[in-house]
Amino acid sequence: MNHEVGFQVPDDNRFCMINSMKARGCSFAVLVLFFAFAFSQGAAFAADPSYPDSTAGLQKLIEDTLVAVKAGDKEKTVAFVKAMVLPDQESWFKKTFGDEKGKTLSASFNKISGTLETELPKIFEKQLNEGRSVVRATRVDSEDDENATGLQKSALKAMKEKTPLYSVRISTEPDKDGFRLWSFVYVDGHFRFVDKLRG
Repeated sequence: MNHEVGFQVPDDNRFCMINSMKARGCSFAVLVLFFAFAFSQGAAFAADPSYPDSTAGLQKLIEDTLVAVKAGDKEKTVAFVKAMVLPDQESWFKKTFGDEKGKTLSASFNKISGTLETELPKIFEKQLNEGRSVVRATRVDSEDDENATGLQKSALKAMKEKTPLYSVRISTEPDKDGFRLWSFVYVDGHFRFVDKLRG
């Protein structure tokens, strides 16, 4: 006659233990997923902050950048400014303005493009130090727009591939002129700073 010797858990207790282990396992899995999602969202923001192609989108971008600068958050400031830098600028200028005009504008812009990541934060910091934090954005689509500057009108007229130009004004109050920063264009899902488009 064979006898099995050992500790045996009653059926009811075994059921409770299994359910308890499953519950702890599920809770742990949910916690891991939560932190993984939070980390991925933070990493995505730091690497690639994106805003919609509209005056409201540009206004929010500049407002968020000013908040980061004021808070001394270098990581966010760098992320915002990096996204404003135009990638493959020579190709964009030639595609937008044609080979001859594009080459001239690209050469002119190239004189400042290498310093944008260091100079733009200084510009934003200067505005904050002078009490300016109210942001207003404008968009011009043609050389006939009364909001366009002289250089913007010339650039819009010369374009082979029509592209809206944006400007931002940073002031102390909504009805004040303040400081104007232009031009921005929307390329590959981001606002890119292309300066005055002289050339």
